[in-house]
Amino acid sequence: MGILKENSPQVFELLGSKILKKMKSIGLLLCFLLQFSSCASLKQSTVINYTDQNNNHFTISRSEIVYKAMKPVESSSGIYSGGTDKRVQITSSEFKHLEQLAIEMIEDQKSHAQRREMLTAVLWINTVGENKKAILSPSSLRSQFESALRNTVRLDR
Repeated sequence: MGILKENSPQVFELLGSKILKKMKSIGLLLCFLLQFSSCASLKQSTVINYTDQNNNHFTISRSEIVYKAMKPVESSSGIYSGGTDKRVQITSSEFKHLEQLAIEMIEDQKSHAQRREMLTAVLWINTVGENKKAILSPSSLRSQFESALRNTVRLDR
């Protein structure tokens, strides 16, 4: 017992340094895992925003679409109504379909307009670290996207 007492500071120092090394290794591993899992979850956080030619707004995430309808008081005519606001749950395949169409519209430069005018729509695709925006002229691809969007949200028109 006397030897342990006399050598206690060295024993604790040796044990402490070994424990610290293990803790550093575990800490580095945890940091790596957190970083990796954060990247994976961040990659999953694509959000698509779309404002149609009538200024109805759609926010599309992996789990839902939120539709904000244009109200008559907000419309230039004072009469137009986009209907009722809605929040609709969507499946992963519905999201992937809409996302693919949105990406195709962003990449289709020939259907882009320089500024917002009548009959144009605005599309934003937001992912962590990358945001893309396009002002879209009417096109068959845009019609496909709007049709898929309206069917998914179950809008009457």
